[in-house]
Amino acid sequence: MPKKFQRTDSQEPPYWVYLNLSLEYVRWNTALGRIYPASYDSENGALHFSMFASQRLRGGIEYFNFEQELEEERIRKFPQKISRLQGLFVFDTQEEAKKAEKLWGSSSNHYQPDCLTEAGCAIGHNKSKHDSNWITYYFRNEAPKHPPHWKELYWEGEPYPHENPVWETIADRPLVLWNTELRQSVSNRLHEELRAHSFLG
Repeated sequence: MPKKFQRTDSQEPPYWVYLNLSLEYVRWNTALGRIYPASYDSENGALHFSMFASQRLRGGIEYFNFEQELEEERIRKFPQKISRLQGLFVFDTQEEAKKAEKLWGSSSNHYQPDCLTEAGCAIGHNKSKHDSNWITYYFRNEAPKHPPHWKELYWEGEPYPHENPVWETIADRPLVLWNTELRQSVSNRLHEELRAHSFLG
């Protein structure tokens, strides 16, 4: 059954989101102009990861276990916060997005200007905001060691103490992508890919 999309919340300023257009399913969602969080399949008792979580979990079993531990901490102590495995990662402002791009962007990832778009979020959405440095520097051997209760600090929204914050927001409702030029460009690319596949077939 097709999903019914809700109107976006006009009272909220737009979010900013980077899209990994190297992945075909992301291109299709971009062309359609809608990005969905994870859904729960009540019939089969299965939780489907969000598009963003599925990309991050490509990091392997160590990263999966890391995210699982963070999720368990959230469920135990901060159930009102939005799950990293189910929600959508966005930035509240273009300035925050560009700050992340400056720190994270490289030729091998999607933190690039042409992958950035404004987006509205469905009415009634919830969100939580966190300093991504807690995640970034956990995996850097040269960084100061995290305190034992760092997961609590992350979910409480406390800034990482050794660097300027790089804030990211997790939202729990669908996004509508506002960059029509980007959507058209991706749509054209998909049509070219379909024609190429048809020709090869």
